[in-house]
Amino acid sequence: MIRLAIVEDERWEREGLVSLIDREKYGIEEIYTASNGIEGLDCIERIRPELIITDIRMPGLTGLEMIERAGRSVENSVCIILSGYNEFEYAQKALRIGAVDFLVKPVNERELESCLKKAVGMLEKLHKGNFVQRSAVEDLMQGTPDARRLRELLGVEALRGLRVAVYSGLQECSMQALYMGEAGENTYIVQRAQERLPKAGFSAAGISFVEREDGWAQALQQAERAMELARFHRMETPVYASELEAEEGKAGAGLRAEQLALRHAMASLEEEQVRSSILRVRRRMMAELRIDRQQAMRQIGELTEGILPGIETELAYAHTLDGMMDIAQARLIEHVRKAERSLSEPERYVVHRTIQLVEENYYNPDVNLQAIAGMIYLSPNYVGTLFKRSAGISFSDYLCRRRLMSAEQLLAEKGMKVADVAEAVGIPNVSYFCVQFRNMYRTTPSNYKKKTLR
Repeated sequence: MIRLAIVEDERWEREGLVSLIDREKYGIEEIYTASNGIEGLDCIERIRPELIITDIRMPGLTGLEMIERAGRSVENSVCIILSGYNEFEYAQKALRIGAVDFLVKPVNERELESCLKKAVGMLEKLHKGNFVQRSAVEDLMQGTPDARRLRELLGVEALRGLRVAVYSGLQECSMQALYMGEAGENTYIVQRAQERLPKAGFSAAGISFVEREDGWAQALQQAERAMELARFHRMETPVYASELEAEEGKAGAGLRAEQLALRHAMASLEEEQVRSSILRVRRRMMAELRIDRQQAMRQIGELTEGILPGIETELAYAHTLDGMMDIAQARLIEHVRKAERSLSEPERYVVHRTIQLVEENYYNPDVNLQAIAGMIYLSPNYVGTLFKRSAGISFSDYLCRRRLMSAEQLLAEKGMKVADVAEAVGIPNVSYFCVQFRNMYRTTPSNYKKKTLR
């Protein structure tokens, strides 16, 4: 049975609604009324009604403020908003914070019945879709997971085939609620997740699938990880664990190419070029859902190695990838401006020309700092010092990264033999090539090729 709360400051409208509603038809057990937002909030927190009908403009609190303040008291409720013709923007906001529909006053019986039918349908789905609060889940996870107890709690005969969805707030690390819906309910789960995010203060959601009868705990862990990534990437829609599995082994060639391009821009000391390059790196990292907080810190650390020592301490205060990239961008621009002031125009030309010559000759095994310096008729020490001051890494490290980036592309796109790749990028010693590749990519060239070509 349904408990209904009607919050309306105009008595005739309030009483009219009570008289129009067919309690038996819609399974309404009791109707509670309140004459303003403050009374309404007290009523909602006290009785936690399944269905709420509220006006927008009222003394004390508006209907929208009342719903937002009620927080978890309306977590499993459905709300219908009453509005005047000149309150359409308020009504739109009401829909965004979780209201199922709105009625324009004065209310007529046919429109009211249509809204009630929709609301009751939503409530039936909500109860069918059994939300389990965190405390109940924690009880179940004490010791060995008990599938029988979970089946009883959810009221289902089998756990296999259920979807698990986890919701969380942006600044909170703990899961707030667990949803287990029947197979085939993906559309409803996503709809429900999007409704709950703004309504109850949630800002991220992850969804997984129970593959075995004893696999619900694993599915919960997968959904929690998907939720963490959704929050870190500030995803407006839920992230499926299956999406993350599909990304396993994908080549990061595009990202590393952008990272090397950023090094180019840093060495050239062109601020606008640096800004554009940082934006491309940001977009690449945002597009790779599997990049979590620790991976992002590591990649930004590698990206700024030699330029921004100790940046990891600053990054630790950021809760999102966007926040981390904002910090990195500000510090990199600061470095460019400082380096630009310290180098003369002829010195900047030397660095720019050095990069050009690397691009034209990196595949030649005889190319090194001495060879490049000889091409521009300068001493190796002078060229190496200027390059390090500008790019933040040594010339030899830069040349090695350029060669390995090309090797990565050949392995991923053409599937060449490792020995042929090593020779093609200017590192004919295969053993040395494999050691350098493993140091940079944390895997062997052979394993990398298998993952990217499967």
